[in-house]
Amino acid sequence: MSVLRRLAARSAVAVAVGAVWLAGVAPARAAEPTPEERLLAKAPAILILRSVFELKLAMGGQEQAIEIKSDAMGAVVDPSGLVLALDPDAVAKRLQGSLQGLTVTIRTKSVKAVAPDGSEKDVVQVVRDGVLGLGFLQILDAGTPMAFVDLFAGGALATGAHLLGLKRLSRGFDYAPIVERCYVTHRLEKPRLVWSLSGEFDEMGLPVFDRDGRPVGVVGFQQSSEAVVLDDIASSFLPVVVPLEPVRRALEQAKKRVPEALAKAKASLEAGKEGEEAPMAPDTPMIPDAPMVPDAPKAPDAPKAPDDPKAPEGPKVPDAPKAPDAPK
Repeated sequence: MSVLRRLAARSAVAVAVGAVWLAGVAPARAAEPTPEERLLAKAPAILILRSVFELKLAMGGQEQAIEIKSDAMGAVVDPSGLVLALDPDAVAKRLQGSLQGLTVTIRTKSVKAVAPDGSEKDVVQVVRDGVLGLGFLQILDAGTPMAFVDLFAGGALATGAHLLGLKRLSRGFDYAPIVERCYVTHRLEKPRLVWSLSGEFDEMGLPVFDRDGRPVGVVGFQQSSEAVVLDDIASSFLPVVVPLEPVRRALEQAKKRVPEALAKAKASLEAGKEGEEAPMAPDTPMIPDAPMVPDAPKAPDAPKAPDDPKAPEGPKVPDAPKAPDAPK
């Protein structure tokens, strides 16, 4: 029996050693995804907005029209295809108020939403919020429910909070999605409640997220001061975080306006199919630069009146003879 016991003991030890060895070579558990990796899963909700604008600047009696082609970004905030983005008209109005004597008008000529697969879809403008500087666009024929950012499942903002932003690179990089970091520096109360932002991410019109992937606000802009010259305008606008509460109210209003916007878009498309020109806001006639007016010809000097004829001098009267000195 003693031999059997010793063999059993040895077997138990061998099993224990084998178990320890197998545990050492077992594959390690996959690492938990980082907050940045989790946020990338929301990338399908970030779209490219390919737009063409006509910008007109007038100042000091001179006016210039510029056509701008822009690839901006927007976030789908409803599965029906409602897109949140920066409102260019609000930017134009803030630009106009930033420099005395400057007039700025902008007209959207066309906007298309570029999906992650590269396909383009027409969009129609639904509503603008000039106070927030944001606008809502509806994708026509969105099809199946789209990936979206749920603004009603958001977190809170606080000074010092470290946030993440999700955007896309340019066309040359195939619009690849990337995550950038930013943080809240302080709370601003005037002229409205916003949070100052610093760091890598400052893409206006897109949401920012906490480390758990919850949206906490939308990047807008705040005018810091009045510009002195035209070159100072860009630096007078700073990115800020608009809290979610007013954005949610604007979103609810936009949802109510979608049917009306779609009906107008459908009527416009049908008019185009019938060979008629689709309704479009008329262009404001451009005031040409005033031609330089030549100086008026100088009037010739009035003829100088001739001098009055000088009367001829009379004959010179000889001096009277000098009387001789008296005799001494």
